[in-house]
Amino acid sequence: PLQRAEAEVAIAFPRDAAYYRNTCERMLQSSTQMTRLIEQLLALARADAGVEVLRFGPVNLPDLLQEAAADWSERFAEAQIQFICDTPALEFWIEADHLALKRLLNILLENAWRYTPSRQSVTLACRPASYGADRPSAEVSVVDTGIGIAPEHQSKIFERFCRVARPLHGEFSGSGLGLVLARWIAERHGSAIHLESSPGTGSRFWITFRGSSDKPTPPGLEEEQFIVNSSR
Repeated sequence: PLQRAEAEVAIAFPRDAAYYRNTCERMLQSSTQMTRLIEQLLALARADAGVEVLRFGPVNLPDLLQEAAADWSERFAEAQIQFICDTPALEFWIEADHLALKRLLNILLENAWRYTPSRQSVTLACRPASYGADRPSAEVSVVDTGIGIAPEHQSKIFERFCRVARPLHGEFSGSGLGLVLARWIAERHGSAIHLESSPGTGSRFWITFRGSSDKPTPPGLEEEQFIVNSSR
């Protein structure tokens, strides 16, 4: 209805080019927001119905993080936020759905971008979490020095349509569904999203992927390369 009203006002009387451009930009932003909301609602509906299909295959975590970082580096630069992608030069393989994990990273990075002030920082990192004889682990984290989340809101942000603060960047606020979808993706990969945060100091989200017991790391390579196999 709002888009239609804007269009009707725009064509009712002659306007200059700047007016039409601004109107089109607002309509595009509104359309983009609605499209994303519908996509997230459909994804969650399929997940609730048990019909969302994930296609698992070998994924190298550092490569995936570098791919996500390349997509977001320009946006962080425009917001004057220092963006760091801290990944090892080695290979850390998991069995996962590449597109789903990319979506999870995009959700966490977008939240960090929205709620981190200019001249602060966001770090995307991948690190070995622990080593065992045959079950190594990898931890992926997104850490920001943004506005933080109050303790009473930290469990609520994983509920549908929950938004606890106004974003600092972006033309529109989020749908309140991103973290719900991210949690579902993590759970389907045999993990969970963890959160540490305090108001005024920032937030840290992280996911740990456990190693495979049937594909042990060869002796002597524990600190060089390992394979992670997500439970389905």
